Amino acid sequence: MGTSVLAVGRRARDRCAPARWTAPSRCAPHGDGMLRMNGKRGARVWAPLLVLGVGLLASLGLVSVEPSRESGVEAPRAPVVPVVEAATGILQLEVRAQGTVEPETETDLVVEVPGRVAWTAPAFRAGGYVRAGEPLLRLDRRDAEAALERSRAAVERAASQHALAKATLERRRTLRGAGAASRAALDEAESRAAVAAANLREARAVRAQVALDLDRTEIRSPFDGRVRARHLTEGQFAGRGSSAARIYSSEAVLVRLPIASQELAYLSLPFGPDVLPEAQPEVTLEGHFAGQPHRVQGRIVRTEGALDPETRMVVAVARVEAAASEGTAPRSPGLPIGLFVDARITGRVLEGVIDLPRGALLGQDEVWVVDDESKVRARRVTVLRADGERAWISSGLEAGERVAVRALGLLREGMEVRPQAAGAES
Repeated sequence: MGTSVLAVGRRARDRCAPARWTAPSRCAPHGDGMLRMNGKRGARVWAPLLVLGVGLLASLGLVSVEPSRESGVEAPRAPVVPVVEAATGILQLEVRAQGTVEPETETDLVVEVPGRVAWTAPAFRAGGYVRAGEPLLRLDRRDAEAALERSRAAVERAASQHALAKATLERRRTLRGAGAASRAALDEAESRAAVAAANLREARAVRAQVALDLDRTEIRSPFDGRVRARHLTEGQFAGRGSSAARIYSSEAVLVRLPIASQELAYLSLPFGPDVLPEAQPEVTLEGHFAGQPHRVQGRIVRTEGALDPETRMVVAVARVEAAASEGTAPRSPGLPIGLFVDARITGRVLEGVIDLPRGALLGQDEVWVVDDESKVRARRVTVLRADGERAWISSGLEAGERVAVRALGLLREGMEVRPQAAGAES
């Protein structure tokens, strides 16, 4: 039995021992599985490398078979520069300034006789419109009326005494001529007549003064205007010299306009107190009030006689007259007092001036001129005046020359460009 078991084991071992040329069988499961796993992992590693290698060889092949080209460098083209053609024309100079609207006439209404305020007009309030001669306030008149009656009685008494003194003097002269009166009596009669005449004149003067005081118990407006401020009300006692109100005229307003001294040459405005009417420059004043624009026309009527010590500017005074009113409406110049306005003053007319866009100026007084060979040249010019949009040249340019208006900082002296009319470039 032992022999049979040993034989069976040997046969099984011999059966499971394969020859060298035979493929592995299921008799060796562990070794065969390891081989299959190592084969798959190797394929995963080598496959990407193989693809990269093939691609590299293909690219090298394409490079090697592509015919070589000789690359050519294209010469840069000259830049396009917008230009304008210089042309002479007529320039209407204009000076701009700013100022505040002020009344031409403003005054305080002062109480000239003491008394208690008995009545005020409905228009006697701040902002009220008043007419020339319109009563605004009345004081208690009773004391003044009584004084007037006393003065009238005094005049009558003095007149009677004066008449008696004159008659007495005539009689004394007659008697003196007849030798019936002494010289002393005649002198006394003449003295009494002179005193009576003086008393009569004094009584009449007192009566006139009392009548004037009675008239002064009523305060009237001296002109058409508006009340700026009221200082007295009904029942209030007003002393002599106290202010009843402050009013200003609405017939005309003034605007003080500071102007640089060098700009006075644009206006042909004399540096003096008054300007003849035919030489007064026109001025347009514009402002906004309560969301509405206000625009009126006026004239420069004078300049103040000194430079401002702080700004070194000259003050020109513009005057705007009130427009004619309809019906009983008061006249008004169309600009509220205190409104800040912009002013445009019409100046001299100049001929032969070249008008350029403001962007054509390089710095303060240079331009780029494009010559006949399409090359830019720097040119110094005399700038008569310049603002935010335009520049006016008085010398340094000739009519017909082409002036660059944009890209000035990129240009260089002698640089070749392609000029194109400004506005025509796409």
